[in-house]
Amino acid sequence: MQGTTLRTIWISILSVIPASYCVISEAEYSALFAFVALYLIDIATGLIRSHKTGVLITSNSLWNKTLGKGIPYAIAIIVFYIVSRLPIPIIDYSFCYIISFLAMTEAYSNLENLAALGIKFPAEIIKKINTPKKK
Repeated sequence: MQGTTLRTIWISILSVIPASYCVISEAEYSALFAFVALYLIDIATGLIRSHKTGVLITSNSLWNKTLGKGIPYAIAIIVFYIVSRLPIPIIDYSFCYIISFLAMTEAYSNLENLAALGIKFPAEIIKKINTPKKK
């Protein structure tokens, strides 16, 4: 499997844990705040990573890395918030799951940025996540 596929599988599985907490404690707005914080930290670490690695930051690349993914995130959050308010069993948990999935995606992206900055611990985690286990 490719690294991106493994990453998506791991993020999907790990998202169940914070989503479950969100559902049990009804902490939807706290989960949304955590996601926004992780998103902003990702932008900051990405800018630091670009500066440290000597990658030129253009307005086009900044758009693609921030608002280019921020707008689809916002649309997904709004859609899932509306859907979660429908009186359909289990669908009401969809908002917590999408927020948790996006937060885990941003957390992983933060680990990638920290690994690129030379911090060993995130590099080892990313290597383990992206390497399939052989039977």
